[in-house]
Amino acid sequence: MKKVILIAINLMREIFRKKDMYVLITMLLILMIYLANAAFFGMKHIYRYLNEIGLGLVFFFSIIIAVPNAARLMIEEIRGKTIYPLLAKPIRRIHVIAGKFMGSLFVSWSSFALFFLVFTVISVFKQSQGEWLLYSQVFIAGIFMLAVLNAMTICFSVFCTFSTTVTLSYTILFLMSWFGANMRESFYRLPLLGEIAYYILPHFEFFDLRHRLIYNWSPLPLWVMLSICAYAALYTTALLFFALQGFKKRWL
Repeated sequence: MKKVILIAINLMREIFRKKDMYVLITMLLILMIYLANAAFFGMKHIYRYLNEIGLGLVFFFSIIIAVPNAARLMIEEIRGKTIYPLLAKPIRRIHVIAGKFMGSLFVSWSSFALFFLVFTVISVFKQSQGEWLLYSQVFIAGIFMLAVLNAMTICFSVFCTFSTTVTLSYTILFLMSWFGANMRESFYRLPLLGEIAYYILPHFEFFDLRHRLIYNWSPLPLWVMLSICAYAALYTTALLFFALQGFKKRWL
């Protein structure tokens, strides 16, 4: 476990030296301040638009950071041949996969937490109230969505190039977020293919609870949230398992 933590810490140091996340935080802060003072259709108290645009920016910026960072971890190690001294420590390949995942996940969670904090402060300040349970559920669901996304991206990076990994990750993410619930019906001419796609591909729409906050719906029951968390944990574990198997069989 110590080896995994050391790999993750070293990775976090490298990523936090880059300025990408700080630029996006500044952009988000400026946009949120503008939205907080904007009037939609001449009316200053339509908070739904503030929440919808603000949450969209939070998730969009978080995804922009998560996918490229996770995609380059394994590829840069192999391409730069730094994987050889790393594995000669001795460190097993399972330690490399676990460490890279923990590091990328911490960076994704940190950026998402900062973005969400900026959104929450401005949103609650603008409305002078807030349903904290709804905010918490949206945040928790986003955390688990990023876990699945990071695991999927790392899994692809073991088998594919950087550009292919990023393309596949973004494609599956947006495809399932928008059409995941109707995946089986979309393949009406090939029902078997639709069934396979529905059960194999990760359902990112499960983690999208933004509309509950935007329209001020009631919070989800505890058992639903636990089901979402269990689904994310099982899917993340499966993706990391396939990543490890592919990494073990890869010639270095």
